[in-house]
Amino acid sequence: MRITLRDIRKQYGKVSANDGIDLEITEGSIHGILGENGAGKSTLMKVLAGYTVKTSGTILLNGRPVEYDHPSQATRLGIGMLYQDPLDFPPLT
Repeated sequence: MRITLRDIRKQYGKVSANDGIDLEITEGSIHGILGENGAGKSTLMKVLAGYTVKTSGTILLNGRPVEYDHPSQATRLGIGMLYQDPLDFPPLT
């Protein structure tokens, strides 16, 4: 599997969370996304996983453009996201 992001942009009003991101992720490779707080790392991952709709840009899966606006659609394509701290419920007593 190869995921390619081309010119990904996400705007929140006048604030640009992602401004022209290009990235290629190939199966078996390891990548790190580094940046200061508020730099747009989580926003980029949410766009990729379908939790947030991109403002513009192209996502390609194995060279073919894909569009989705919900995590379940991304999951069907084999794209998902795991959080560092899993969502769980503390003891309810």
